[in-house]
Amino acid sequence: MTNGLSWAKKLPYAPTILLASLMVIKALLIVLVVSYPATGLPNGDALDYVAKSRSLWHEGRLDADTRSFRPLGYSFFLAPLLIFGDDDRAINVEGRALNTVADIFVCLFIFLASCTWIHRWLCRMAAALIIGVQPWTAAYVHAIVPDHVASCLLMFGMGALALSVVSQEGTKRRLCLLLGSALLSITFLVRPEMIIFSAFLICCAIAMKGFSRKRLISDILWVSLPFLLAISCEVCYRVHVGDGFRIFGKVTPRYSGVRAWIATWAGEEQIKHAIVFGWYRSRGVLPHLPANAFDNESERVRVYKIMERIRRTGQGLTLEEDKVLQEIADERIARSPWRYYVGVRLYDMTQYLLAIRTAPGIIINSLNKLPLTISRAAKGVFFVLKILIVAMFLVGCARLLVNNKAQTSARPLLLLAVAMVCSRLLFLFCHIRVLEIRYFVVAWPSLLMVSLYGLDYTCTLVDRFVSPYISESEPRSLTIPE
Repeated sequence: MTNGLSWAKKLPYAPTILLASLMVIKALLIVLVVSYPATGLPNGDALDYVAKSRSLWHEGRLDADTRSFRPLGYSFFLAPLLIFGDDDRAINVEGRALNTVADIFVCLFIFLASCTWIHRWLCRMAAALIIGVQPWTAAYVHAIVPDHVASCLLMFGMGALALSVVSQEGTKRRLCLLLGSALLSITFLVRPEMIIFSAFLICCAIAMKGFSRKRLISDILWVSLPFLLAISCEVCYRVHVGDGFRIFGKVTPRYSGVRAWIATWAGEEQIKHAIVFGWYRSRGVLPHLPANAFDNESERVRVYKIMERIRRTGQGLTLEEDKVLQEIADERIARSPWRYYVGVRLYDMTQYLLAIRTAPGIIINSLNKLPLTISRAAKGVFFVLKILIVAMFLVGCARLLVNNKAQTSARPLLLLAVAMVCSRLLFLFCHIRVLEIRYFVVAWPSLLMVSLYGLDYTCTLVDRFVSPYISESEPRSLTIPE
């Protein structure tokens, strides 16, 4: 009997090696991000964030010219970086740097958290490699978007809330609760819909501690302070720029018909984006539409008539044509409501969880430059990896449900992570009509963390199955000694 002799005994610096491995992989990501060609001008959502950042940096305030429905938080993170340059190319690089740093902090948090329940050295090495290799936490680091900053704030906020659950009553618990509420409140200033998830996660954390009327009142008072402050900041901003006394900015999409129509059929994200941004802006190549975009020849004729006019004149979608697409959408919904309310949205859920084509933008675009065989093989590896991560997430959820007394120190954090993933998917299923894989980036680290919990359980089951067949003279455990 070897009494659990493991390789870790011969490697006293095993944790350092694991962290070094993770950081080396992340360093390669940084090189890839920095070397990726920057576009000349920020576009899309980035225009709004850049305008706010420049106004903050140069004038120290936000004028009415920066008014939009997007909140002001991400611009506060981006504005200090303008000290390194405020031209378009410099801002592109600074936005990438901000998002990459946020991703690195998220990955370190996930790895260090996973070490509280993963004790096998090989499993920890596998966790470090998975965290480092998977590109989905860094899916949009190349773009000036707030999702990675929101994800970073969310993870550390959930960590503080989890500490408040396992801590005894006293100052430490109240400070953890206050810190968690503060970090989650800031996510609302970065992404507006995060106010829903932040409040939900805080309620979950309070509920995990058990019911006590005195403690409940105290907890509500503590968590309300940061929330009220964040909401007050957003309301003051709205009043200042002329939006009136309101929390959220006004969202008035000019073309709703085309969005309603593409929400009635299942299709890949890049095809629907090409329609939305290509048709009403007359920009880019008009895509080839899939067969399920039409129920009959009448729909096909009306849609292709619009496409032909845009292609011939080079002018974008008109309001009259948008009304035609709205009529087609209404007809399709009335003809098959189950397809619209269930079928297409379930297809979108699989895209959020399993799509690799658009999620890791920089990496996939870089792989496309490789020889075709190597590119396909690498994409196949990423696809298999993503399937395994999602499968391990389901295993982790099952483990939490079945064994509700194990891993008491890590359980609150894992339950909060599961709550975040499930609530985000439910929000996307019910509210988001146009497939936008970027909207799931904020929940991906939570999914990844729970999947590592499932990976540890899978390794335990494999060890139990294989150990009877291992010779007594061989190491039977790869557990790191305490």
